[in-house]
Amino acid sequence: ILALIIFKTPKAKQKFFSAITLMLLLFLPLLTLTFRNHVATGYSSVSTNLGNTLIIGIGTDTYGNYVPGYPGIPCDVTNLNKVEADRKQIDCAVKWYKENPSQIVRLTFYKFIFFWTPWSGWLSTGSMARNPWRQFNPVERLSQVDESFKSIAFGPIGASISIIWLLFYLMLIVIGTKMLFSKKILSRSALSIILLNVLFAMLISMLTLGDNRQRLPAMPFILISQYYGFVYLRNKLWKKTSIG
Repeated sequence: ILALIIFKTPKAKQKFFSAITLMLLLFLPLLTLTFRNHVATGYSSVSTNLGNTLIIGIGTDTYGNYVPGYPGIPCDVTNLNKVEADRKQIDCAVKWYKENPSQIVRLTFYKFIFFWTPWSGWLSTGSMARNPWRQFNPVERLSQVDESFKSIAFGPIGASISIIWLLFYLMLIVIGTKMLFSKKILSRSALSIILLNVLFAMLISMLTLGDNRQRLPAMPFILISQYYGFVYLRNKLWKKTSIG
């Protein structure tokens, strides 16, 4: 939001103070996380689970997604504190990639897919077991009590629906983003910053762990772009409606 304000602010002095405010707000969460981790673990670091997600997201027998109980590639962190263990796991992941370059394309492709998967259903994968939608989703709940329904929801029919959903989901984003640029609803600079947020979230997932939870920070822009994509398709297929 502040990035949009900066680009829409006409005066240089106001832009400068807006930029300073933006930088402070960007660093504040990092400082908060560092302080929180220092109090909780005794180590001053922003995160100590990067190495863990890296080693869980790789392996010749995995697809790069979160699998309960899968410990990741072998990496001995015995007698190491959390910060040291995190660094050792990062080194193990880098070494594994160097020794298995042929796996990079395969894992990156699957992680890309897993980043965009539905919150529930046949194609869903991620570490969002506590997601309220998964807990109260009628499909999930019926699948737990009705085996015949489960065979449909998670069988070929459910698989087809999930794949169609994924393709339509991505199509709306592409069309909506194109509309945002062509209709100049936002400035190109502002749109570029927002798009970078989506790409950054996706890149993190593709480099670490294929998890649809990584999509949450980018959801505001995704929903906006999908709205304009839906309106565009509605105008083309049904009736004319002004976009804006």
